[in-house]
Amino acid sequence: MMKQLLAVLTLLTTLHAWAAPDCLLTGTVCTAPKQTRVIDGVPVSRDCWEYQDQYQCRGQNQASDCQPLRERGCAQIGSACVSRDDAGNCMTHEQSYSCPDQPETFTEKTVCDQGTFCQNGGPGCFDTSYSPDQDFGQAAAMMEATREAGVYGIDPDQVEIFKGYLEQCSVKVLGGSTLKSCCQAAGGGAAFTNHAVLGAGLKVAGEAGRESIVLGSRYMYDALYSQLDSAIVDKGLGAMNSWASGLGDGVFNPQFNAYGFSFDFSLANGFEMAGFDPYSFSLSIAVMLIQEWLSCEPAEQVTAMKRGQNLCVHVGTYCSRKVLGVCLEKKQRHCCFNSKLARIINREGRAQLGLPMNSCGGFNQEQLQALDFSRMDLSEFIADISPKEVPASTLGQRVQQTVNERVQGYYEQ
Repeated sequence: MMKQLLAVLTLLTTLHAWAAPDCLLTGTVCTAPKQTRVIDGVPVSRDCWEYQDQYQCRGQNQASDCQPLRERGCAQIGSACVSRDDAGNCMTHEQSYSCPDQPETFTEKTVCDQGTFCQNGGPGCFDTSYSPDQDFGQAAAMMEATREAGVYGIDPDQVEIFKGYLEQCSVKVLGGSTLKSCCQAAGGGAAFTNHAVLGAGLKVAGEAGRESIVLGSRYMYDALYSQLDSAIVDKGLGAMNSWASGLGDGVFNPQFNAYGFSFDFSLANGFEMAGFDPYSFSLSIAVMLIQEWLSCEPAEQVTAMKRGQNLCVHVGTYCSRKVLGVCLEKKQRHCCFNSKLARIINREGRAQLGLPMNSCGGFNQEQLQALDFSRMDLSEFIADISPKEVPASTLGQRVQQTVNERVQGYYEQ
């Protein structure tokens, strides 16, 4: 009799421990608790006679969230495995696509300008029929590159010049589909150029009328990197202080705040950062983003703004959390730079020198001198500094506004 009882108990234990190879035990519930049963005339009491196991099992259905990219006309350029199961089978793929920024357009123009121009109808005529010099944009880009290298590459022995910062963002996935992504690009980053931050502060200080003062670079985004590199804002300010002595006589010592940054200015020392409030900075970022971004980490929100300004490049993805070999959360790695030009030179330069492309490191002085800048494609930055055509309707509005302001100013005298 006792042997039969042991056999029954052993069978129950074996059934309780069995599980399918693609399933994970998530819980156990007793379905027959605290009972006394008679086995071959012998009453037997147990806390639980029957158990019900609950499992989470891996399905065989595939899911993809790439269709919206295909519908936009994006072309697939690569594929990589993000996570694998214990047998080495790939469970999650990351597909890379190249997407157009805007639809392709064609413009036809008729130019009726005269071939020559003479000032006041006199001597000194010159031919205007030649196409504009295409080297100007390249020369301007190289001047800006030289300036940035001198300002932000201080130590020639360190890998410092045109360096990037490694940043991460998360993507929640389930069954291959994206549930929540904190890696999308977001707007609002244009408000954090050096020019915009200092300009906003001086307007608060009542110095907006000094139109001759050009405040900060329009191409640098030092404010978005202050939490990663505490010295980067001071480097950007130091590049401006050479013209402090040329502001002339008079009182010009403003103190102002912008987006969590506190600044002082004096004719003796130029601009100086007096303090930084990370709470106010994060709040400024949050109010510029749509509601769904508030569920992302503050650092991810800032990264989204950087990506919106094309300051980052994707260098890799890995699975940060998985169950049964199925990835539930992915982390994307991005190299982000404080200017678009720095990003271009870093990527092009690392390719020339054969350096790993999944690293964000910059160049030391010897590596910088080995770069061939004539082989670099700087067209993206050149497009930003090239003059943009003003629509006729907008030009007419500006003319009308100027006339109205002049007439109003005349009668107010």
